Amino acid sequence: MPLKYSLVYFGKAPVLTEDDIFRAHVYLPETHEEKGSPQRDVDEVIALLLDAYGYVTTSIVAAAASVSEKTAHRHIAQIVSDGDIFAEGGGKNRRYVKQR
Repeated sequence: MPLKYSLVYFGKAPVLTEDDIFRAHVYLPETHEEKGSPQRDVDEVIALLLDAYGYVTTSIVAAAASVSEKTAHRHIAQIVSDGDIFAEGGGKNRRYVKQR
């Protein structure tokens, strides 16, 4: 899976500097390998992605929040049941968009 470098994924935009040598500084998120370290709130990630792109998928939320797809789907399903977003498409093409 290719890495995506954007404000939504990393909290900071990449810095591009063009001089004699072109440089790109990409800010990587802190790792969550230590047991008990706080992870970015999944619902917050969903809200950021919806604002930025207008839709989310389970796999995008899982990658952005550093959680399993099952966990991402559980959070998305709760927001769908609250009526804030709804599903479009089915199977692998399913995505979730804001209510109009």
